[in-house]
Amino acid sequence: MRFHLKNLSRGLTTVVLCLGACAAQAQALPTPEQVKYVKQCAPASATTAELDKLSRKAAKETQSYFGAVEVPLSVKLVAHRLIQASPLLSSRWDSVNALDLRGYEHRQIHAQLNGVSGVMVSSALWKASPALDPHEQAAVLAHELAHLEAQDLQLWGCFAQSRLYPDLMSFADAMDFVVTGNDPIVRQFLHELEGVTDKRARQLLESAGFDPSALDRVLSRPDLLSAEPSFTHPGSRERIQAAKPQS
Repeated sequence: MRFHLKNLSRGLTTVVLCLGACAAQAQALPTPEQVKYVKQCAPASATTAELDKLSRKAAKETQSYFGAVEVPLSVKLVAHRLIQASPLLSSRWDSVNALDLRGYEHRQIHAQLNGVSGVMVSSALWKASPALDPHEQAAVLAHELAHLEAQDLQLWGCFAQSRLYPDLMSFADAMDFVVTGNDPIVRQFLHELEGVTDKRARQLLESAGFDPSALDRVLSRPDLLSAEPSFTHPGSRERIQAAKPQS
């Protein structure tokens, strides 16, 4: 998720919109100074480098623990089709193998960012039973590509660090402290961000000729539907409900 100033609008809008939502669910409010910090921190090359290092380390540890596997060409082709539907992403990755797409062995469907320019997926994406069809595989990939498109990794890292004393703590230490402490405002922000990302993922699916409702089908699979909300993600039921038109 490399940041360029022209691509900040969606993410920064999410920060601003989150302020009101977070206010009702946490005692400490994000201050104007914190919002200002995020705007200055997110585009910085040092931020990108630090987050890329942290994320790739986590991805490498995941592959080391569960076992690295090769992502099938069929899955790479699905990812490439989605990339071609995004002017921003297609300008960055113009071939099937350009995206850093890696896999690891696991029976549960899962995907995560691998640094600021890659994605890592579990082998369940092509091995699960019942099997995911290409539209459902695309839905999993579209969500991660939407994160990359909006540069969300930098955005949430800077927002998390702004909750502490960024001048006194390293970026890595601040991130670890905020995450392990389950900071309520950062948690709310991340949940809001996932909703925005799901919406963009559906748009990418439709633009690429995939079924946008495939994301709901994936979230409705028994193992995902029963998953509890985490620090970074709302529960699957909440994500499905958020996509329904409001009466």
